[in-house]
Amino acid sequence: MSQLSDISVKCQAGRRHHDLARRIELIARACAPLVENITGLLLPSRVVVRLVSVGEYIDSCRKHRQRVFTAEMQELAPSTESVSAALQELQRRRKADGLFWLWSGAQTILAEDGSAEILMVPKGLRHAGVYNDDWWLHLALAHELCHPAQQRASEDKFLTLRATPFPLERGVDGLALAELTEGHAMWAGRKARTKLLGEPPASQDPRKTSLLYRRYQKKAGPSADAVYVDGEDFTARVLDELGTDAFNFLWRRLYLTPTHKELATRGEWITRITPHLREVATDHSRGPGGSD
Repeated sequence: MSQLSDISVKCQAGRRHHDLARRIELIARACAPLVENITGLLLPSRVVVRLVSVGEYIDSCRKHRQRVFTAEMQELAPSTESVSAALQELQRRRKADGLFWLWSGAQTILAEDGSAEILMVPKGLRHAGVYNDDWWLHLALAHELCHPAQQRASEDKFLTLRATPFPLERGVDGLALAELTEGHAMWAGRKARTKLLGEPPASQDPRKTSLLYRRYQKKAGPSADAVYVDGEDFTARVLDELGTDAFNFLWRRLYLTPTHKELATRGEWITRITPHLREVATDHSRGPGGSD
């Protein structure tokens, strides 16, 4: 695999979280090589994890979406109607970011320099009852480290396609990009955690969550978890049937991502992509993560 990725953890959420930052750095360094071995994807040469305040999280997500919007406007030259719809969607997402920090725990975005960086909100971890939960932190960091690897394997397209306000123009409208990328990361995250910590206990004490967190979780509903559950199930089954090389073939061809219907009719999707799979051998000879 690659030379060990440089993991840089920056604590920008206050001195009281320095111990958490040190724990996160140790866990991330342990998880990184396992993520590469499990997925067959390479991490970038450097990965930044930032511990941020709620305000900085919201601002960073806003800037991420604005960067994508500006770049997509320049490249796609969308119609006036599409731009109007995109601006409305951007406004909706900004409002959602106002509380999403409560539930997500961690988020990967495009940084100003174009790299993929990971945000974590210590205040959100406290609300969710996972601030001191090593089981959760190992899973979250292994999961989140998959996203920079996916970004690199997709030749830096994945995060843009996930966030594009112009899915029709990009040809990704109706595709289950969230399920594919989050499901793959969840699958790999669980495997990495198991290698490091073993299987989690059959029964664990319930998390001590805040009232605000429980209210948000109730509002989000089961559909929020479905993205991860359905995506992980799809990933595991496809990897069993096609193998890692065939699955990783998708990252440079995200237009072949399954539709939402195909998540439940996996055979139809496999039939659709089978003619393309002859390219796998050529891709494999170039290396699992491609080139920077």
